[in-house]
Amino acid sequence: TNGSFEETLPDTEMLAGWYHQRQLTLESGRGAPDGHRFVTFRNFEAGRGAHAAQAFAIDGRHTRNLRLSGLVRGADLRPGTDPHMIATASIAFYDKERRPIGLQAVGDWRGTFAWTGFSGRIAVPNAAREAVVQIGLEGATGTASFDRLAVVPDGF
Repeated sequence: TNGSFEETLPDTEMLAGWYHQRQLTLESGRGAPDGHRFVTFRNFEAGRGAHAAQAFAIDGRHTRNLRLSGLVRGADLRPGTDPHMIATASIAFYDKERRPIGLQAVGDWRGTFAWTGFSGRIAVPNAAREAVVQIGLEGATGTASFDRLAVVPDGF
């Protein structure tokens, strides 16, 4: 929902359909590769989160794989204080009791680069009943922008 970041909540600049919006700026104008808006995360304190997330229902018995894709742009991206603190797009999976059962990521973006497409196949655990897609700087530093984010079934 709202993967091109065009919709906001009424009378705010908060993204519709997204939560945990940390260190996020909604950008608009000619620089948007898809539509009129995109999101930018900026973090200059290693280990601090800068991200947005969206939850959705999924049944791993019926959906075996997902395709996570979008556009990303980076400026001076560097890992945080731990190796897993990177600029990334990820999906976390939860079972029927909402216990975490897996996390998979697309991207480990570093350095400075122009808008580029990304796409990755994510295996869905059989016990998955919920999932959370998250984009941003998971403790990394620098600036990362995202647009045209999509999560779709990918084969069966």
